[in-house]
Amino acid sequence: MKQGHLLQTIIKRKCRSSITIYLTLMLVLVMALICTLIESGRVSAMNARLRSITYMAADSCFAEFAEPLFSDYGVMFLWCDEAEFTEKFNAYVTHNLSLDGTEARNDITLYGMQHVQTECSDITWATDQNGEVFARQVESYMKYHLAEEAVEKLLEHTSFFEQSEHIQHFMDRIQDYKKIFIKVEDHVSNIQKKIEKAKDLAADPKGLFNELEKLLDQYDENADVQADFSRRVNDLRKTGKEISECLTDINKETKKYYESVAEAKVKVDEIEEELEEKKESYDKEVYNVIKEEVDDIKTKSADTNADYYHVIENETTVNAYLSKLEGLDQFCAFAQTPLSEDNLSEYKKQTAFYRDQFSDFDLGALSVALNMEQTAQEDDGFIDAIHEIFSSGFLGFLAGEVSEKETDQTSFPSITVGKVAAEDTEEEKESLLNLAANKALFTEYILEHLGNYRETKENSVLDYEAEYVLGGKKADKDNLSSVIGKIVLIRSGLNLISLLQDGEKRTETYALASGIIGFTGQPVLIKIVQLLIISAWSAAESLTDVKALLEGKKVPILKKADDWNLSLEGIKNFSEEMITGKDCKHGLTYEDYLRVLLLMQNRKKQYFRTMDILQANMCANENENFRFKDSIAAVTVRTEYVASILFPTLPPAGRILRVHKGRYLFHYEQEYQY
Repeated sequence: MKQGHLLQTIIKRKCRSSITIYLTLMLVLVMALICTLIESGRVSAMNARLRSITYMAADSCFAEFAEPLFSDYGVMFLWCDEAEFTEKFNAYVTHNLSLDGTEARNDITLYGMQHVQTECSDITWATDQNGEVFARQVESYMKYHLAEEAVEKLLEHTSFFEQSEHIQHFMDRIQDYKKIFIKVEDHVSNIQKKIEKAKDLAADPKGLFNELEKLLDQYDENADVQADFSRRVNDLRKTGKEISECLTDINKETKKYYESVAEAKVKVDEIEEELEEKKESYDKEVYNVIKEEVDDIKTKSADTNADYYHVIENETTVNAYLSKLEGLDQFCAFAQTPLSEDNLSEYKKQTAFYRDQFSDFDLGALSVALNMEQTAQEDDGFIDAIHEIFSSGFLGFLAGEVSEKETDQTSFPSITVGKVAAEDTEEEKESLLNLAANKALFTEYILEHLGNYRETKENSVLDYEAEYVLGGKKADKDNLSSVIGKIVLIRSGLNLISLLQDGEKRTETYALASGIIGFTGQPVLIKIVQLLIISAWSAAESLTDVKALLEGKKVPILKKADDWNLSLEGIKNFSEEMITGKDCKHGLTYEDYLRVLLLMQNRKKQYFRTMDILQANMCANENENFRFKDSIAAVTVRTEYVASILFPTLPPAGRILRVHKGRYLFHYEQEYQY
């Protein structure tokens, strides 16, 4: 009994111990789980807090943007280098981690967070990406300032201006090749002169053969008849030689004519090729007018099949006559035999044969289609006078008194950074059509925030700021001169279009060109001179146009008859005193021309030169050390924090909570940009 009772007691005690151990283990597991949950919550809270602290530090740094730059020009950039940014960022992080106050101290006690290090990477500066970083801010600022209809209108103007450049280029090519085209007519003229020389020969083979026949009919062994016959044969030989030499000279000149035609054809083909390549950029009517001019020059100077001057027809006649003259040599060789009763009949037979051979020999049939009828001579000095005004510069008499301001470009973004910025590639140029709206926004930004000749800004380093963007020179007057030159060329091209579309004015210029040449029969030369007159007229008119623009007046894009300042008679006596323009109710202003020039400008140059002006004004009015190349637009910050472990956790949780060397490790990457 006692042993059984003892056994039961031992069993009960063992059971109680197992339960105690079990409960103890369970309590440990529960406590570990609770601690793990608490620590997980703590880590999660620290994670949220540190993420917030990192963002607030970056936000606080970027809040220190260059305020005058924003208030004056609407763009935000943080002016500091990488070391300064890192220092500021760390200061804000430290400040946010060690706040005063009860709640903050409790947080610190509970969290125990510490900042370890900060690294900055992927810093984007204002001048990066060839100025695109700066441009994006401008476009964002301006996107509500310009309506879509206005953009389309601007692009329409741009197409007209580009068209004027093309037609100006066409006129330049015509002028470049004028010597080649005129050479064709010079050879035709030389052919005509040699034909006249041949016609002026006193003797005619057909007439000489007739005289020989008469002498043969009178032959009775009279010594005088024999002597006359011999003299006439010698005359025939001499005449044949002279005519043969003249005809050979005509053929030589004809060969030169063909060579010059081949040379002219190459040049005309080049012009035609260029014209076809740019066909889509021309207005249909303008294209047809230019095509008509090119076809006219081609027909008259570069197309032997057309045979405009009848040179081929004349060459055929010349070759036929040269062939006949070979027979004349044969007759003269036969006539070396003394005339006698025995060979009289043979002489008569040979003379009659060759007389028939030369029955259609008529030097009067030689001709080329070149009418050299003289006309009243006109003076062409006005053409040179107009071009002399162009070449001598026209800033003084167009703009009057101009600003003498200059600036030092040494530290400008366009010099320090922009020089390594590449020009637009062909691919980028093709994509500019898709960027047209953004380009228009940037253009409007320049005109809204920068001064120009008609409207200067206060406290600016240069008065003509928009002109600087286009010209890039250090002096106001040089930039204004550059812009005026561009507008003059554009206006000259647009006036060319207007003149070529005006049939009445083209007729007037052709008549004047004929008068200057003094002859009516050199159509290519007259055409070249006509184009010179048209070019001079459009150039002189462009000077009056620009004068009007600088005075605040409007000038139509394409002119009608009543819009012209100068008549054809007026340009004959053109001088600087005549440069004054009308004020039209319709058309574009000086600012409009700046607008279109800016739209046509290389965008990378435009971005950097705009930054030049903003930087110069910031240096002059705010801080002389301000630089766009040291201004941050965006940055990526990588930050590292650590925190102590307060509660023990289950082993798997330690790996999840990123425990490293007995502490929690936190890594954050924060991107921030304006």
